[in-house]
Amino acid sequence: MNEYYFLLFECCRLVKGNSYSIIMDLQRREYLQIPNLLYEVLSSDLRNLTIKELKEKFNHRYDEGIEKYINFLTEEEYGYLTQEPNNFPEMEVDFKIPNKIMSSVICLDRNSDFSLNNLMQELQELGCQTIQIRICDSSNFDDVLSLMDKYNDSSFELIELFLPFDKDIDLEKLKHVLLTNLRVKIVIHSANRDEKLLFSNRSIHFTKQMVNFETEEIYDLRFLHCDTRFFCEAKNYNVGLNKKVCVDSSGNIKNYINHSYSYGNVKEKRLSDVITTKKFQFQWSIKNDIIEKCKECQFRYMCLSNSEIQKRDDKYYKVHYCDFDL
Repeated sequence: MNEYYFLLFECCRLVKGNSYSIIMDLQRREYLQIPNLLYEVLSSDLRNLTIKELKEKFNHRYDEGIEKYINFLTEEEYGYLTQEPNNFPEMEVDFKIPNKIMSSVICLDRNSDFSLNNLMQELQELGCQTIQIRICDSSNFDDVLSLMDKYNDSSFELIELFLPFDKDIDLEKLKHVLLTNLRVKIVIHSANRDEKLLFSNRSIHFTKQMVNFETEEIYDLRFLHCDTRFFCEAKNYNVGLNKKVCVDSSGNIKNYINHSYSYGNVKEKRLSDVITTKKFQFQWSIKNDIIEKCKECQFRYMCLSNSEIQKRDDKYYKVHYCDFDL
């Protein structure tokens, strides 16, 4: 073993945290918790150090542990032994997509006086893939449902409708929308129960949670993303805000729906004119690696946070933080 090199597979990425570190397995979409000391060993220049030289680097203090973990990581297929380390190229972590906008959230209530159809048409022109429409009351319920047929052959990959609960809700109409519009997902919020109703291979989700423009994010380890696309984007951008545009119920254009700052109103400005400005795009590039607290969290390349970002004393802070790295 001593004359071999040990390398992690390129899909297995080391991330250091405060209390412990992890190995992200982007191919199996899972992560392995490891002690920070092992991170220090594995973050050495493994391509230029044989296992013997690796032991020497740490003055033979960790010889037994190094062998134990190399055997474990090899058996569990996180890494491999080789005598030709330079024959295995490193993975590129660039992230480039042609879409001007990737996702959007739109809020509607009884006082909303802008055209949802016009917004959806413009979002489609911008290359938006996913759109979430939050309806806060039942006043424009039917209008939104009727509009869905128009986008059955659109370029949207997902249209997520959050509709308010009503005891007289027309389930047959919702069923029709689901079965004739494969891009549409329906969630009934503020309901009196948590339930999933199945129709063929489609479903309607009922949740007791209230959803509106002020709804705060739920941070939970179950919602972490461990895959190549997410990792590459997180290494280069703020995944929660990158190429996202949101419109609140008053028509204000924002980076995210509950942010305090508005870049104008859709009744006066086109989305395409706003999203191309440096000011609007500024938070897109404020990635977790340069945000206080987040930059020391082992989950920084897996976490989706839409939090507004503030700059103080040349440092970046999120308005809302999770408590993952305790």
